[in-house]
Amino acid sequence: PAGNNDVGFTIEPKNGDIAAETSYNFTWAVNGEPQSAELQMKDGENWAKLDDLTIGQEGTISAQEGTKTFRILVNYENGSIYSKEFTVCWREANANQFLIQPVGGSIKNGLNLILESYGSKIII
Repeated sequence: PAGNNDVGFTIEPKNGDIAAETSYNFTWAVNGEPQSAELQMKDGENWAKLDDLTIGQEGTISAQEGTKTFRILVNYENGSIYSKEFTVCWREANANQFLIQPVGGSIKNGLNLILESYGSKIII
Protein backbone atom coordinates (compact mmCIF):
# COMPACT_ATOMS: atom_id res chain seq x y z
CA PRO A 1 0.00 0.00 0.00
CA ALA A 2 0.93 3.62 -0.32
CA GLY A 3 3.10 4.75 2.58
CA ASN A 4 0.79 7.55 3.71
CA ASN A 5 -2.23 6.84 5.91
CA ASP A 6 -4.03 9.85 4.42
CA VAL A 7 -4.61 8.10 1.09
CA GLY A 8 -7.50 5.88 0.16
CA PHE A 9 -10.68 5.66 -1.84
CA THR A 10 -13.42 8.03 -0.72
CA ILE A 11 -15.79 6.80 -3.47
CA GLU A 12 -15.50 3.28 -4.91
CA PRO A 13 -17.00 2.16 -8.23
CA LYS A 14 -20.21 0.16 -7.97
CA ASN A 15 -21.33 -3.01 -9.75
CA GLY A 16 -23.49 -2.45 -12.82
CA ASP A 17 -26.02 -4.12 -15.07
CA ILE A 18 -26.29 -2.47 -18.48
CA ALA A 19 -27.62 -3.06 -21.99
CA ALA A 20 -25.29 -4.62 -24.55
CA GLU A 21 -23.34 -2.20 -26.74
CA THR A 22 -23.58 0.51 -24.07
CA SER A 23 -20.68 2.18 -22.26
CA TYR A 24 -20.66 1.96 -18.46
CA ASN A 25 -19.97 5.14 -16.46
CA PHE A 26 -18.61 4.89 -12.94
CA THR A 27 -17.66 7.32 -10.20
CA TRP A 28 -14.53 7.15 -8.06
CA ALA A 29 -12.47 9.44 -5.87
CA VAL A 30 -9.36 9.21 -3.68
CA ASN A 31 -7.62 11.22 -0.97
CA GLY A 32 -4.11 12.54 -1.22
CA GLU A 33 -2.19 13.53 -4.32
CA PRO A 34 -2.11 10.60 -6.73
CA GLN A 35 0.34 10.62 -9.60
CA SER A 36 -1.62 8.37 -11.94
CA ALA A 37 -4.50 5.92 -12.10
CA GLU A 38 -5.54 3.10 -14.40
CA LEU A 39 -8.53 0.88 -14.93
CA GLN A 40 -7.74 -2.83 -14.87
CA MET A 41 -9.82 -5.77 -16.08
CA LYS A 42 -9.54 -9.28 -14.67
CA ASP A 43 -8.40 -11.86 -17.22
CA GLY A 44 -8.53 -15.29 -15.61
CA GLU A 45 -6.34 -14.99 -12.50
CA ASN A 46 -4.44 -11.95 -13.82
CA TRP A 47 -5.21 -8.26 -14.11
CA ALA A 48 -4.59 -6.34 -17.35
CA LYS A 49 -4.50 -2.57 -17.86
CA LEU A 50 -7.57 -1.49 -19.81
CA ASP A 51 -7.23 2.29 -19.78
CA ASP A 52 -5.60 5.31 -18.11
CA LEU A 53 -7.94 7.29 -15.86
CA THR A 54 -7.97 11.03 -15.27
CA ILE A 55 -7.71 11.87 -11.57
CA GLY A 56 -10.90 13.45 -10.26
CA GLN A 57 -12.98 12.47 -13.26
CA GLU A 58 -15.80 10.01 -13.79
CA GLY A 59 -14.64 6.88 -15.60
CA THR A 60 -16.13 5.13 -18.61
CA ILE A 61 -15.79 1.53 -19.72
CA SER A 62 -16.51 1.00 -23.40
CA ALA A 63 -19.05 -1.69 -24.23
CA GLN A 64 -17.91 -5.26 -23.54
CA GLU A 65 -19.62 -8.63 -23.84
CA GLY A 66 -20.90 -10.70 -20.93
CA THR A 67 -19.82 -10.10 -17.34
CA LYS A 68 -16.42 -8.55 -16.53
CA THR A 69 -14.62 -7.69 -13.31
CA PHE A 70 -12.65 -4.45 -12.90
CA ARG A 71 -10.61 -2.52 -10.34
CA ILE A 72 -8.75 0.79 -10.23
CA LEU A 73 -5.02 1.05 -9.50
CA VAL A 74 -3.95 4.43 -8.10
CA ASN A 75 -0.24 5.27 -7.88
CA TYR A 76 1.20 7.65 -5.32
CA GLU A 77 4.79 8.75 -4.77
CA ASN A 78 5.24 6.20 -1.96
CA GLY A 79 3.21 3.26 -3.29
CA SER A 80 -0.08 2.17 -4.81
CA ILE A 81 -3.63 1.31 -3.75
CA TYR A 82 -6.42 -0.67 -5.41
CA SER A 83 -10.16 -0.15 -5.35
CA LYS A 84 -12.48 -2.97 -4.43
CA GLU A 85 -13.32 -5.17 -7.41
CA PHE A 86 -16.52 -4.26 -9.24
CA THR A 87 -18.45 -6.25 -11.81
CA VAL A 88 -20.35 -5.03 -14.86
CA CYS A 89 -22.78 -7.24 -16.76
CA TRP A 90 -23.69 -6.34 -20.35
CA ARG A 91 -27.03 -7.96 -21.27
CA GLU A 92 -28.64 -8.53 -24.65
CA ALA A 93 -31.68 -6.42 -25.46
CA ASN A 94 -35.00 -7.63 -24.11
CA ALA A 95 -37.90 -5.22 -24.54
CA ASN A 96 -39.69 -6.67 -21.50
CA GLN A 97 -36.89 -6.20 -18.98
CA PHE A 98 -36.02 -2.95 -17.20
CA LEU A 99 -32.49 -1.96 -16.24
CA ILE A 100 -33.72 0.01 -13.23
CA GLN A 101 -37.03 -0.47 -11.45
CA PRO A 102 -39.08 2.61 -10.52
CA VAL A 103 -39.00 3.29 -6.77
CA GLY A 104 -42.27 5.14 -6.23
CA GLY A 105 -42.88 8.83 -6.03
CA SER A 106 -45.38 11.17 -7.62
CA ILE A 107 -45.69 13.13 -10.84
CA LYS A 108 -47.38 16.51 -11.16
CA ASN A 109 -50.30 16.84 -13.56
CA GLY A 110 -49.18 17.62 -17.08
CA LEU A 111 -45.78 15.92 -16.76
CA ASN A 112 -44.74 12.60 -18.28
CA LEU A 113 -43.03 9.66 -16.64
CA ILE A 114 -40.49 8.13 -19.04
CA LEU A 115 -39.37 4.56 -18.42
CA GLU A 116 -36.49 3.16 -20.44
CA SER A 117 -36.12 -0.51 -21.18
CA TYR A 118 -33.34 -2.12 -23.21
CA GLY A 119 -33.54 0.10 -26.26
CA SER A 120 -37.24 1.09 -25.77
CA LYS A 121 -38.91 4.10 -24.18
CA ILE A 122 -42.34 4.01 -22.59
CA ILE A 123 -44.01 7.36 -21.90
CA ILE A 124 -46.77 7.32 -19.30
